[in-house]
Amino acid sequence: MKNLKISIFFLFLLLSCFKNKNISTSEEIILPPTLIPTELNQWGVIKYDYTRLREEPFDSNDVRYDILRISSVVEIIIKGQEIKTLNNIPDYWYYVDYEKKRGWVFGQSIEIYNTYEESAKRSGEISQNR
Repeated sequence: MKNLKISIFFLFLLLSCFKNKNISTSEEIILPPTLIPTELNQWGVIKYDYTRLREEPFDSNDVRYDILRISSVVEIIIKGQEIKTLNNIPDYWYYVDYEKKRGWVFGQSIEIYNTYEESAKRSGEISQNR
């Protein structure tokens, strides 16, 4: 009798392992597009006063985080993947960091440098010439 109970228990355990779980594998998960950083560890200097730091590249609603002043030094985080046209000028969009604020700036508005030191030097030159 004891052997029968043990056998039934193991049979139940074995069958429970093969129970069909209703897991759907047909659902598609849609992720937002991933931007590929093409230019890291670069810096820029803003060339024009009142340059918009935008939430999205060329946001038709003109949603912006901030206004950047001429000679502001920004860290370039991401260079957009495609050349876009703004005011009949083709250039890339750059995702930048300015004093812990991040957003997009059109390439025409930035002078790009490989080091912070170069960009800080250029920023000083622009400030002196104003």
